[in-house]
Amino acid sequence: MSNTKSELVHLIHKGRAAAFALELEQLEESGAAISLEAETFRSGTPVNKFHFRNIDFTNVAFEQCTISECTFEACNLEGTFFDGATLIDCTFTQCTGEGFAMDTCTVSKTSFVDWSIEAPEINDTQFLQCTFNKVTFVEPTLERSSFRQGKFTKVSIQMGELTHVELREVEGMEQLSVEESEVQRCYVVGLKDAALLPTGFAQKSGKRRTL
Repeated sequence: MSNTKSELVHLIHKGRAAAFALELEQLEESGAAISLEAETFRSGTPVNKFHFRNIDFTNVAFEQCTISECTFEACNLEGTFFDGATLIDCTFTQCTGEGFAMDTCTVSKTSFVDWSIEAPEINDTQFLQCTFNKVTFVEPTLERSSFRQGKFTKVSIQMGELTHVELREVEGMEQLSVEESEVQRCYVVGLKDAALLPTGFAQKSGKRRTL
């Protein structure tokens, strides 16, 4: 591991966000390429208030981590894997990459902006009060995941496979485009205008049956 990479990884493990920001600024000024490729951050790592900018996260794994108030800006998320992670009040902006994945995650009050991701895999994950603005998913696999009380603005799903996906009380349904995708057992709850139903989705009332 290079000294630069080793130092950045050390600062993340220690939760030293301010020192990380200073180190990152110095590396950017020197024109150095910044990569954390293939690193793994496990439960107990305090990933709080970090600003990750122009960093290569290829095949980086966050396992059982709580990630809060962090920003991922213009990062390469190729093969980046969030496994059983909790993300709170985070921002992903201008990120790209192929094979980004989330499995069994809880994501709340998080923003995805100017995001273009190819072949992402999102399974058993809940998004609560999250916003998606100018986001394009190309050939995504979304299974058993829900989006609740969030907001869509110019969101496009292209050539995807969606199974057991629920959109509940999400604003901006007219801003969601589902194109050339295989959609199975996917539902929208709380939609007042049936004309805004995404292609392949069915509508649910959200009301429980009473006996």
